[in-house]
Amino acid sequence: MSGEKYATMSMSQKSRSAVYAGLVELLGEEPVEEMLSHFPLNEAGEAITKSDLKVELGVLRQEMGEMRSELRLEMGEMRSELRHEIAELRTELQRQHNRLMLFMATVTGIATAIITAAVTLAH
Repeated sequence: MSGEKYATMSMSQKSRSAVYAGLVELLGEEPVEEMLSHFPLNEAGEAITKSDLKVELGVLRQEMGEMRSELRLEMGEMRSELRHEIAELRTELQRQHNRLMLFMATVTGIATAIITAAVTLAH
């Protein structure tokens, strides 16, 4: 996912300290610090506006639409591959069936010839 840019949400020092204190006991320092590194410090405590949310929601919807299209394409490709593999399997099964039938006919012919020879010799 390199090259992709994600929006960050800033935190005040007070919020940051509360989160750190609450989670460090559960998770340890390193994971909590790693998580908090994704939330830049914002001393101003800026509020998120409805307009900000609408913009981010629009971006999110666009990304989801792109992902949906990619997923549909991949699923279509997988469906096509699966159909091809099933067709190959059917062909192989038919080939095996034909070989088995030929083998059975050969064995039946040989058995018939042996029985006929045995009966002829017995008379």
